[in-house]
Parts: sequence; C-alpha cells; structure tokens
Amino acid sequence: MDLRQIREEYENRGLSEDHLVSNPIDQFKIWYSEIEEVGYSEPNAMVLSNVDKNASPSGRNVLLKEVRKDGFVFLTNYESRKDTDIKNNEKVSEGDVLFSWDPYTDVILARSDGKVVFKDMIKGETFVEEAVEGGKKMVLITESKNRNLSPHLEIQTKKGKNMEVVTSILPVKATVIVKEGSTVKAGQILVKIPKDAGKTRDITGGLPRIAELFEARNPANPAVISETDGIVKYGKTKRGVKEIHVIGKSEEKIYKIPYGKHVLVQDKDRVFAGDRLCEGSVSPQDILKIRGSYRAQEYLV
Repeated sequence: MDLRQIREEYENRGLSEDHLVSNPIDQFKIWYSEIEEVGYSEPNAMVLSNVDKNASPSGRNVLLKEVRKDGFVFLTNYESRKDTDIKNNEKVSEGDVLFSWDPYTDVILARSDGKVVFKDMIKGETFVEEAVEGGKKMVLITESKNRNLSPHLEIQTKKGKNMEVVTSILPVKATVIVKEGSTVKAGQILVKIPKDAGKTRDITGGLPRIAELFEARNPANPAVISETDGIVKYGKTKRGVKEIHVIGKSEEKIYKIPYGKHVLVQDKDRVFAGDRLCEGSVSPQDILKIRGSYRAQEYLV
C-alpha cells in the first residue's frame, strides 16, 4: 500500500468566513448539531489542548457537558494533570486544537500512568491474534462460550506502598493495541472499537436511526441510561452480564449491561441522570422519563 497516494480533495468543501456566523459559540452549536444529526457515538467527546507552566503542549480527552454564552463546560477530574495545567496556565493560542473525534472508531484511553495487565485474556477463548500491515499482530476480542470470563485491562500504578488499579472492560470486536506488561502514559490509546456507523459511510447510514426517531420506536441497539446522579461502582459479572451500581445521595440504582457491550464509564466515575452507561442509541422514552418533556423535545429537534 502506497500511503503517499492516499488523499482526499477538500477544494470544493472549503471553510469560508462568509459562511460563518459572527458569534463563535453560535457557530459551534451549528457544527455540533450537524455532527449530532449524523448519529455519531458520543459527539461530545472532545480533545482539550493547552500548555503547562513550562509551555509544553498537551491534550486530554474530555466530555463537553454544557455550552454557555461565555464558553464551554467540560467534565474532568479536579486532581488530573489536565486540571493542574489549566490552573497553572489558563490560556490557549490561536490555532490550538480544542476538540476532534474519529467518526468511525471509539477508543479506550489510559486514565493514569502505569503497567498494562491482561485479565481473563485467553487465546482462542476470549481473543484471537490478527495480522495487520507490516506483519504486526493485534489482539481482537471475540465472543466467548464461557460467559463467566470477562476480558479486561488493568492499569496498575504504584503509589507508595499501595497499588492503584484502573479497570477497562473490553467489548467484543475491540482491538487491543498495547502489549501486556508495557508501560503507558495517561491519555494513551489502549483499545480501538469499530462503530457500526462506520460500515456505511454515507448519508444512508443514518436513515434507520431517523426512522426510529420519527416513529418514536425503541432503538434496535439501546443504551443503558442512568436514572440518577451519582458515583459509579462496578458490581459482579454473572454469565457475561455486568452490574453497574450508581450510588446517589439518597438512592442506589443497579443496572445490568448486556454481554459484549462497550461500557462507557469507569469505577468511581461521576455520572448524571440521562448519561449513557454503555454503547447504544438513546431512547426518547428514556429521556422523557428521566429528564422531562423539554429535554425530550430538545433531543428530537
């Protein structure tokens, strides 16, 4: 394959100032609504880039939670490296990339520096090795006959005498691009997951979803939605079904994630009512039940 010959022409789809609105926040809303209409998974997943106190650039994947008249609200950890960098230097430069996404692939990122450890990873049972370009082999997660096996990665970080462990559950068809025992940095890509939307890369790919919305049907591939604000706690796995606990101030909800689904939340994450816990399309009925008629109307429009 000659990579030099791979190129897409953009001359007929240039970005002209004449086509932009004067307010950048309003322009962002237009762009965001366009990408949302296509049906991409997690369109609010973005890369926030800035520099630290030494002027070294860095980027971190964050979730956009609110668009205000004076700026954007992102969900991040107050103790993360990104938050520290922002506090030390709250400036960005013209031309800095603020957000980006791959419309055809989801990724799982390392949430901390540490060592990669495979769990329930059995060759021929929960994964196979596939050769890619250059003869390099990648680990591809497969459906296991033994539903008590739950393939996942652990990032182990030694902090003093204690070992901090961050777990990432691997869905079926996920490709692991790191090796067991390797050392990774926070923000590094660990796993790539193909999206179903990537199979059809033109406008027809979103038509079935549009039909579901117009007819107010439950989606064919529904996501599991949190009904309350709270902290995530991983529960037990029984025959491949993963329990996710959301512990709120006054109640605790338990949700069951079907086998093979991509879990979008991590242990100890904070989630809000209406957030997805796993991959899939959001049902308007769920939004109406959890967040009310206004949010349901806003979602449909």
